[in-house]
Amino acid sequence: MAGFASPEEAALDPMPTGITHVVVSRRAVGADSAIAEVEHADHTSAVGVRQATERDRGALHEMYRAFFAEVETPAYWGVTLRSELVEVDEILADGLAFVAEEDAEIVGFVLARRKEGTRGLLSDIYVRPNARRNRHGRALARAAADALKERGATHITLSVHVANAPARAAYERWGFRARTLTLDVPTEELTRRLSGNG
Repeated sequence: MAGFASPEEAALDPMPTGITHVVVSRRAVGADSAIAEVEHADHTSAVGVRQATERDRGALHEMYRAFFAEVETPAYWGVTLRSELVEVDEILADGLAFVAEEDAEIVGFVLARRKEGTRGLLSDIYVRPNARRNRHGRALARAAADALKERGATHITLSVHVANAPARAAYERWGFRARTLTLDVPTEELTRRLSGNG
């Protein structure tokens, strides 16, 4: 994937304005569905996270296009929307794609992978802008973490843009810690500097 999990641009954990509390509980709707009721001061909306199915493929592709446009991926990586959508389909078929629904509308997704060793990967998290700050990112990440744990993952990794401070702060609240740092430099600049000319 593009390699950057980009949940809500605003902080994910604080209770949004107008919400009095959030209750998440498993219900008889299915073992892989976590249902939450978000009680706003003026109304209650049904919020749920469930495993994505083939029926959700079109909605996933539509949201991934929005995600791809929003997340800056360096051109030199050679990542294309077409290749990314192929990977979305692979993750969907593997059962590690989850969607968030609000009032029966899909408003977000998370894609995960079980990697080598005992590592799981949160590949991508996306919530539509008009549904952000309602804890969808947190609920999606929890669904993916539960699924990865069931598949033997003891640790979960993700990548995030250095400049995405709200997402980084949320990930740190969730317990993620920086372990590696990816740096880049144009080849011409590196060779110039290593030649002693810079």
